[in-house]
Formats: sequence, C-alpha cells, structure tokens
Amino acid sequence: MSSISCTSLQFHHQVDIKNCFKYLNKGVYDNSIFHRSVPGFVLQGGGFSAPLAPADEGGSIDPVDTFNPIKNEPGNSNRRGTIAMAKLAGDPDSATSQWFVNLEDNLSLDTQNEGYSVFGQVVGEGMNVVDQLASAEVYNCGGAFSQLPLWELGQNIDGSIATSPEDFLVVTAAEKLKTRQQ
Repeated sequence: MSSISCTSLQFHHQVDIKNCFKYLNKGVYDNSIFHRSVPGFVLQGGGFSAPLAPADEGGSIDPVDTFNPIKNEPGNSNRRGTIAMAKLAGDPDSATSQWFVNLEDNLSLDTQNEGYSVFGQVVGEGMNVVDQLASAEVYNCGGAFSQLPLWELGQNIDGSIATSPEDFLVVTAAEKLKTRQQ
C-alpha cells in the first residue's frame, strides 16, 4: 500500500482548506475513488465512493455526500503536483468535494473558468505514487466515468463489462496529519 502526503498552501482566504478538512473530518474521502484520469493533465477524485462488491453482484459507484458549493479562490498556480478544487464548467463557485492533482504544469487553469483554486501540494515521494496511479489504463464508461482509470477491466460471458472493487484506484483512508512542533 502506498501513500501520498500533501501540505496546504498559503493564499488569501482559507475557504478551500476548511472545505477539504470538513470532508476529511466526516470521512467522505475514505473509500473514494479516482474517477478521472487525463494523461499529462490531471488525476481527479473526491466525488464517488468505491464499489464494495463486483458489478454483477450489485456493486455500484455512488456519489459522495456533498456540502454546499464554496466560493472560488484562485491565486496559486496550477503547477505539477499541486492540488486544486474541481468545479463545473462555466460556474466558478461550484466546487464541493472533488479535487484534482495536476500531473503537469497546467497554467491555462489559472484563468480558465475564473481560475481553479489550488489549495495543496503533493510532497516528498508522493508524486511517484500519483504518477503510478495516473499510469492505469483509462476506460470510457460514459458520463462522469468517460475517463475512468482502472487497473483492469474484465468482460462477462455475455459481453458486458465486469468490474471488481480491486479494479478501481481507491483512496482507502484520508486524514489530516498533525503539524510537527518546531
């Protein structure tokens, strides 16, 4: 099992950090999946829970419970390894639970849709883990899952897609680490 460590970044307002901690404290990110992977761009998660059983046994990907959208707070640049809030196209103040890791410098996101709020940075060897996750095969399963990263995708005898919980890129646990005393 690998882990990704992150740190928060300084910016004008703390709305994004408080929002993230609210989801962390409620356990919303535990057992969630990375549901979007765009090579050379972003790896996105925070919006859906992982299935607990194979699809043919009733396992499903369900949206996580969300709080009210937050105000957009751009200011930090979308550089490789930064973490930003995801939002709806054309609605800058629509971010809720979803976030993404920038796989490359994505400076166009600094102004697109009034800018994407960068609130964190992957630290240490964490980007090696992110890059490994981003190397998973991407499948078009429609809708929010048109760029779904999976470790494997099987096929049933009838030709339908067969997915199991272990096929997904899962955030097994997310927690706020204690700040070291200096």
